Amino acid sequence: MSEGTQFYVWPVADGRTLTLVMLLLVGAFVGAVCLELYRRRRDRALRLRAEWRGVKELCDERELLAEDWNLLRAILRQYAADHPYIAVTKRTVFDECLARYVQALSATESDDVLIERGIRLRDVRLQLGLDYVPLGRRIDTTRSLQPKQLLWAASVSGDSPAWYHFLVVDVNEVTFSMALVGKDGRPDFQTGIALKFRLWREEDARYLFEATLLREEKKSGIWVLRHAETMTRNQSRVYFRLRIEQAVQVSVLNATLDDNYDGILERDAVTQLRGRVTSLSGGGLAIVFQQPIPKQVLLRIPLSIPSLGGVLQVIVRPISTQTLSGGRCFLRGMFVAMEEGTRESITRYIFSKQKLIASVEKADH
Repeated sequence: MSEGTQFYVWPVADGRTLTLVMLLLVGAFVGAVCLELYRRRRDRALRLRAEWRGVKELCDERELLAEDWNLLRAILRQYAADHPYIAVTKRTVFDECLARYVQALSATESDDVLIERGIRLRDVRLQLGLDYVPLGRRIDTTRSLQPKQLLWAASVSGDSPAWYHFLVVDVNEVTFSMALVGKDGRPDFQTGIALKFRLWREEDARYLFEATLLREEKKSGIWVLRHAETMTRNQSRVYFRLRIEQAVQVSVLNATLDDNYDGILERDAVTQLRGRVTSLSGGGLAIVFQQPIPKQVLLRIPLSIPSLGGVLQVIVRPISTQTLSGGRCFLRGMFVAMEEGTRESITRYIFSKQKLIASVEKADH
């Protein structure tokens, strides 16, 4: 065998062969891409069909009226086309859909039509069970407000505006209504202006937000406002609670059915008990008694707050009780009939103590 002998000779492809191979490769790639797109579209269509079937079954189970179902279906198709089932089962997603729908509707419809639509959508929310906010969970819009929640409101303009105490009386998906409580005078809020609010949610946090006054119904004493879509959660309860040990003499008062707190600080006590305050926050406190305490009472408790320069008389409404060993009673309560300035002072005192504790712990480490 000579040195120049070759066992295999590589073929020399012409231009047509190379072009054909390239076309085959490109065609195979395009075919694979088209096949994958088709598979994804098919899977998406199957998923959406299953989601819409689930939405319909849920609405039938909750017995939505035909016109409410048609309204909800139109909103979901417009603002939750890719995830309709999540929109009717997750509160935050449902809120986002309604916010976009109301914003679009307000550009073409009158306030009366908007409020009528908001009432219908509120019924839909209630039937879907999306009005409940779990204890301690944050809220993102005033649509999550509940009747009988307390608000503090003031005008946005001015360096030191007067704050007024209000009670939420009604909430729909377009507006919320509130009534003035207390004897702070009647505010002169002008329609169309923005008001700033403070809200304290026990077991959650403190919120700040702004809402526009839509109208004032002077005969009924009701203020109607548009919803705030953003709320500032600036004081979480877990970081603004202070563990303390303070022995107090507690006055037990009869509670009224209409939540009338006029003259509560001077009201005669039914009895007096010894207790020990163990926890303090801007919204309430925890206290331990040596005997059971009924929840249908009010408690007048003297607290020693150094930042206020003496003893502060606070009114506490029990919200939960727990029986401890030896027949003792652990009670959690919320402050009622409290001025916003007093609550601010308590919060600042707690915050200063928390910073001091944190600095000491940091130095120890």
